Amino acid sequence: NSQNEINPETGLTYLDSSDIYTESEISVYGEGSNGIMISGDSKSYSNVIITKEGDSHSASADIYGTNSAVLATNAASLTLTDSLAVTSGEKAHAVFSCASGTGIDITGSVIITRGNNSAGLFSSLEGNITATNATIETEGALSPALCMKRGGVMSFNEGKCTASSFDSPAIYTASGGNISVITSVLETENAQGVIIDGKSTVALSGSYILANDTKSSDKTGGMQAVLIYNSESGDKARYRGVFSSEGGGILNEKGDVFFVTNAVADITLNGTEIINNDPDGALLRAESSDWGNEGGKANLRIQNQTVTGNIIADSSSALNVYINDSSILTGTINAENSGAEIFVDVTGGIWQLTGDSYITSLTCDNNSIILDGHTLYVKGNAYPSESALKGRAVSIPDESDNFGYEAEFVEGYESGDDTNNTDNSDNTDNTDNTDNSDNTDNSDNTD
Repeated sequence: NSQNEINPETGLTYLDSSDIYTESEISVYGEGSNGIMISGDSKSYSNVIITKEGDSHSASADIYGTNSAVLATNAASLTLTDSLAVTSGEKAHAVFSCASGTGIDITGSVIITRGNNSAGLFSSLEGNITATNATIETEGALSPALCMKRGGVMSFNEGKCTASSFDSPAIYTASGGNISVITSVLETENAQGVIIDGKSTVALSGSYILANDTKSSDKTGGMQAVLIYNSESGDKARYRGVFSSEGGGILNEKGDVFFVTNAVADITLNGTEIINNDPDGALLRAESSDWGNEGGKANLRIQNQTVTGNIIADSSSALNVYINDSSILTGTINAENSGAEIFVDVTGGIWQLTGDSYITSLTCDNNSIILDGHTLYVKGNAYPSESALKGRAVSIPDESDNFGYEAEFVEGYESGDDTNNTDNSDNTDNTDNTDNSDNTDNSDNTD
């Protein structure tokens, strides 16, 4: 049971299957069959129940939707209203949008998958999906509620996603694409709330993540609410995953709230309630893992909120942490003194230490740092209390640059000069370079 709870305040009542009034039924059985398949055409369906049974063992099910209950492809336009889609089987995704120009619009509907490797909504090869007032439920392992691979846009509004099995996040996105979630609830019972693999963006507004990851990954070595990583090393570790949340909240039961590994990440929290019920879990952990030895390179922006939690980084990682806009961070940063390059900007905010912390550059107002009897070391020097400093951010290149990073610091501060006046830009390049990999593994928990 949770020590602390978040009560999602969306003001909405979510649909279940008993709320759907159906006038017709479409049922299909066997591998490679679709209940509804639209190619290059425009069609609308309402008050229909679509059931799909049958396994698939083909990669085409994850790329082209060949075993899905509902499939739109080749620039088709499909509208599904007040309907129910249910699948049973391996790789039996419920609603699948494939190829650039394809769009699926779902309203007032319930989507359920019962087999393993079966997503609720799946967008591939730049297909698009918009869902409003929808309920998504997945029961099998490796079955995200919302799944996107190889580009596209997905928008989920005023609905609820529940993924109940192991390795089944509410959101999984890889190799490009953008997922936005507005005024919705994303709940998991045995997995991360959100997984971003490679260059992708997840943006939440007024929404809630209720994450209960119960299986420690063999590759990440832990549990988390939001995982940002790259499943491939080398050049792929340059890809930038982007996560943002405005309003709403994140409730994490086990492990860290955010974990970044073998990747570049931008994380922005703006007025988002954060509760971590694991006393040993971090607010943000950036480390190397079995996914690769590049560590985590991340920009964390905390705006208009109060957050409690520690920030941890190993020697292969680099962080820029921004505590601005009346925000308060209570916790340590790099308490282990790992040697990570870390810049902290506390202008217009407060950082209250709960233990000694070690960073390499600092910008702050004269009243921004509350030491509470602890010592803040800035590039080996003890921070002089109530001093205003100006430092410089760590440069964190992404796929458009030569990989690696170079920390640039103010000459003079190393010798104790705390009156520097230098640019504190985070020098972040967000140039796109989408990987169109057909890797269909949607879990970091590889046994």
